[in-house]
Amino acid sequence: PLLRSAPASAVPASASARQGTRAYVFVRTVDGVFHRRPVVLGPGDDRIVTVLDGLEPGATVAVAGVAGLQTAWASIR
Repeated sequence: PLLRSAPASAVPASASARQGTRAYVFVRTVDGVFHRRPVVLGPGDDRIVTVLDGLEPGATVAVAGVAGLQTAWASIR
């Protein structure tokens, strides 16, 4: 028998940010603002990582400048 896994999204590894043991991505809204979203990451490599939970299919995520977004987010919190 074959095992099937649930569908999952994948993003470039550069799109994820970590703070402690938690992972986040920055999702762009229709008004062009990026919001930090907690995600559950699954298997990946140095290029692509699987997002098991926390990201809607088709969402637009930042894939560059994530460190700057994380710094800006931390400065307003």
